[in-house]
Amino acid sequence: QPLHARCYDVLRARSLDAAIEAISAGPRTCSTNFVVGQAGSAAIDVEAAPDAVAVLPDESGRVVHANHFRHARQMGIAEVISPRRHHSEHRERRLGELLTGNDWTVWDVMAALRNHDGHPNSVCRHPDPSDAGRVYESVVSVVMDLDAKALWISDGPPCRSPYQEVRLGVGET
Repeated sequence: QPLHARCYDVLRARSLDAAIEAISAGPRTCSTNFVVGQAGSAAIDVEAAPDAVAVLPDESGRVVHANHFRHARQMGIAEVISPRRHHSEHRERRLGELLTGNDWTVWDVMAALRNHDGHPNSVCRHPDPSDAGRVYESVVSVVMDLDAKALWISDGPPCRSPYQEVRLGVGET
């Protein structure tokens, strides 16, 4: 099933279990990562390779994931070794450090996503002039409050682009 069709099925799912099933059913056309949450319930992270899936709940109540497989061995896959992987691991570790405990707010998450520790390969990522020919940069940042049915989104790196609030389901019963 093509990735975008699978994303549609995940968005239509009425429960976390149904979303996991939509991700897990049948082989996938590519590797990807899904962060899925449900108001009043939980959030999970699902790593998906073409022939394997790993569901990664976070006991801390938060989901932090960057651009690498955390459980490739558990999934029985061999991830291509990238000389830049340590940047991804640093971003994930840094977010985990910034979002400890359970008393952080939407504004704390926004501040964490603007973090420049390890610049230019920081959480808020910018082009690295020493990496000729490759231009990687944060192009969007999204923070969600599922219970409030609201999200905040930046159009570009969050250090330069203010978050815009979007309310979901206004007027629904």
